[in-house]
Amino acid sequence: MNSDRMGLRLEGGEILPANPRELVSEAVAPGTIQLPPSGAPVVLLGDCQTIGGYPKIAHVITVDLGHAAQLQPLDEVRFELIELEEARALLRERERERGTFPCRVGGPFRMKVDLNSDLGEGAGHDDEILSLVSSANIACGFHAGNPASIFNSIRAAKEKGVAVGAHPSLDDRKDFGRTEMQVSAAEVYALVAYQVGRI
Repeated sequence: MNSDRMGLRLEGGEILPANPRELVSEAVAPGTIQLPPSGAPVVLLGDCQTIGGYPKIAHVITVDLGHAAQLQPLDEVRFELIELEEARALLRERERERGTFPCRVGGPFRMKVDLNSDLGEGAGHDDEILSLVSSANIACGFHAGNPASIFNSIRAAKEKGVAVGAHPSLDDRKDFGRTEMQVSAAEVYALVAYQVGRI
């Protein structure tokens, strides 16, 4: 087996077409298995070309393509024929497991996005923001907020199903934590530990 990011050349038994002939180049994609004149099939991987002129004998389904990219020399490969609808069902199942979701343009997203905001700072729009975010960092009182605002912010977040974290600061209510302050690592640790404890 010989491979790089463009393709994976399989070895072990030549596949020679009964009637070899030149083909017009046409589209290929990651997963396409081409058969060059050598008879050693090539599985195209993530950085493959966009067109090719070798016969296409099969296609590795999307859910298995990552496994193909991880194959090592001397690994054995066995192919199994499945229907297109089964391949699609396997892809949908994997997307559900990974928490991905389809996009109308450009295929499925491959990540989940956590939209986060700092809250409890007295800006006056926390309720509207909580309707848009999935997590919120609550001001712990050292640059903004107080025990009542911390409690109210956490309660409002829980009602909206928004995850809560702490938004600690240096002890600087006068300048909202934006001034340069000389503090030791031990002081920073103590400040953060105390504020997280308040949350």
